[in-house]
Amino acid sequence: MGTRILLIGRLPSALLRPLCTKGTASHSSSSRYSAVILQRSFDLQLEQRHSVHYLFPPMPALNCPRMLCSKALTELEFDDLAENTLTSIGDYLDGFTEWLPVDADFDISYAMGVLTIKLGGGRGTYVINKQSPNKQLWLSSPVSGPKRYDYIHGQWVYGHDGVALHDLLNEEFRKLFETDRIDFNQNRDD
Repeated sequence: MGTRILLIGRLPSALLRPLCTKGTASHSSSSRYSAVILQRSFDLQLEQRHSVHYLFPPMPALNCPRMLCSKALTELEFDDLAENTLTSIGDYLDGFTEWLPVDADFDISYAMGVLTIKLGGGRGTYVINKQSPNKQLWLSSPVSGPKRYDYIHGQWVYGHDGVALHDLLNEEFRKLFETDRIDFNQNRDD
């Protein structure tokens, strides 16, 4: 049986599911090329039916958050950056008791890559931890919920909204403690 070749070029934008968040990729590049999800689907068909081959146009590097790093981090670089970030956030929070009225049950603990921040007074608990396999920092916030941060251009950034970890902490802690004096960026060490 002969081999059939199906060429896939420009696909209607209705068939494409955006892989990048708004503002991280040009609209024309996502509508001009087949999406990775569709490519995987066709590749699966190729594996199941060896007589059909699918050819795709070369896909440009989309500006997806995981691809924005200036370079791929090694495990050692990630561990150093994550450790420095978590330590500097913990150190900054430890100083809160000196200049900010906090409840008696306010507590900061850091162990084995997990920073736990118990705010007390019904404000909730934050957890920030290293995820070495993904080279991410994960945040659990009582205000905004869970988020995963990638190290992009010198800061930890949440790919879905482009907000840096330190900026989110500033916004939420300022609201929770009703002061503009909180600034996690002044103590950044990442």
